[in-house]
Amino acid sequence: MTTALLKKGLVFSVIVLFVGAGFVLSTSGDNERNIVTYEDFDVGIIPPSTIVNGDIRSTGEDSYSITIVNYGDVPAYVELDFKLDLLDGFEWEEVDSGSKGPYDLDPDVWIESFFDISYDFEGEYRATFSLDSPTSKENWSDDNPENDKVEVLFSVRLDCEVDKWYVDDDASSGGDGSKSRPFQTINESIANAQSGDRIYVYDGIYNENLQIDTHGITISSLSDYINQPPSDCIIDGGGNGNVVQIDADRVSISGFAIRNSGSYEEDAAFDITSDYNIVSWNVIEDNGASGIYLHDSAKYNYIHHNMIQNNDGAGIFIWEQSTNNWIYHNDFIQNTWYNVKDKEGGNIWNNKHPYGGNYWDDYGGTDTNGDGIGETPYEIRGDHDQTGLDECPWTEPHQWNNKPAAPGIVGPINGENGKEYEYEFSVSDEHFEPGSDPFTEPAVCHVDWGDGTEQWYGPIYMSSSSDIKITLKHTWQEQGTFDLKAQVIDSYDLESEWSSLQVTMPKNKQYMPLGIILAFGFDVDVKIVQLEPGEDYVDLEVLSKPFYIWENEMQTINPGAFIRLYFAKGFFSPSVPICFGICEDWSLIG
Repeated sequence: MTTALLKKGLVFSVIVLFVGAGFVLSTSGDNERNIVTYEDFDVGIIPPSTIVNGDIRSTGEDSYSITIVNYGDVPAYVELDFKLDLLDGFEWEEVDSGSKGPYDLDPDVWIESFFDISYDFEGEYRATFSLDSPTSKENWSDDNPENDKVEVLFSVRLDCEVDKWYVDDDASSGGDGSKSRPFQTINESIANAQSGDRIYVYDGIYNENLQIDTHGITISSLSDYINQPPSDCIIDGGGNGNVVQIDADRVSISGFAIRNSGSYEEDAAFDITSDYNIVSWNVIEDNGASGIYLHDSAKYNYIHHNMIQNNDGAGIFIWEQSTNNWIYHNDFIQNTWYNVKDKEGGNIWNNKHPYGGNYWDDYGGTDTNGDGIGETPYEIRGDHDQTGLDECPWTEPHQWNNKPAAPGIVGPINGENGKEYEYEFSVSDEHFEPGSDPFTEPAVCHVDWGDGTEQWYGPIYMSSSSDIKITLKHTWQEQGTFDLKAQVIDSYDLESEWSSLQVTMPKNKQYMPLGIILAFGFDVDVKIVQLEPGEDYVDLEVLSKPFYIWENEMQTINPGAFIRLYFAKGFFSPSVPICFGICEDWSLIG
């Protein structure tokens, strides 16, 4: 089964489809309609991270995220297909499939789709991802049509929890990597880790050089590195060679201060020769040569939210044939040789407006509209010529992380306790502060109904082209005034401010016999908002003249209010001079 939401599981994978699209509008004859055809439509599909190396350790449910990016100059219109086969004897048997879209992508816009996959059996699987035109599969004219589909073979072992290893430099020697008996060094945990394992490192100074040859491991410090730059979890290379050497694919390392590499020209804090790695939320400083060195065709690496400063070589040095790397939300400050050298180009240096690119301390442009992003691009240099652009450079060092803004809340502000009411919570690009982080990983909406009950909705995924609207229902059982509040919490556990809406629930009236409650007005101006067959109520909007309710005493309803009349009978029409009716119950709903 496929779904548009990603269920949080032990395995999270990212699939990126790079789309460079163009189309032309052609006409043949005055009476023939225009036919849209695609030209120069080049698609690349990156396989899921957890299955690229042939073996999945699964609890039975995994999730895959697919990002589709339109790098063309005109809108693209695409559909994504997925199929999962299980090897039964010598034949492949389809066990799951699905399609997403069609997606209408404007230029320079990306969206994400999500597939949840359940494995009922251990065995050999084949996953196929393909990109099609939803209108006709014959109107393609790709430069590289073989890139429109990718097949990945892998084995599944079920009921395998991902192992967690712990490291503490203050621990006694001879530990087994458990939380109670952690290893003393990070290299011990790397030597024991298998693909998919996670390594957690306590604050301390680790005097070692890391060599990572195991695919798919995650190494994270236990510092609060999302809210502030890490300074207490340090990997010190001792002035020798590379501090962290990554030769395996799908490695993630976050939350460290990386310092003191060797001073040879090709030494670095991070030396990366592999693909699909994530280097994020680190302080990379005071190294003898470069901060980050990508070479040997290192591709599709994500380098974001790092402070890269005071290194004696380059901030980041990218050698030939290392392309399609994403580098954004980093600060490049006072690196001796230069902040960046990209020999060949072909890398991505920003996440588009309003999310921005990187801060460069040698950027000479200006920010005339005050959004924090320079109006002119920052040039990425090779040996002699420009090889790329950061089109959205920051004019000030990027804040370590920007929290999301509060969601909007729409719904009735008063009603009747014991009845269910519906509220809409909205999050869109307008709710992001400039420079905040897009929801490329799941966020949640936290709702406090004000009566002691809370609700969580998620995961929420959104792109720069889509709004998210969440509809939730709630019943207040008691009378009173309640502060309905909502906030967004992003994947880094940063919380937005609270949005609030005051809701009043008057005393729950018992239904009375017909004729007890009168609803009327003279020379009134009302509008019937809702009266649907089968409903037990009618909603009225009081426009310019007061309306009156008689229930033991007279109550005046002023213009601008919405009234709900339950089991109403009478004349509620603005076309007659007198509006009169009877009902069994009533309430203000706005």
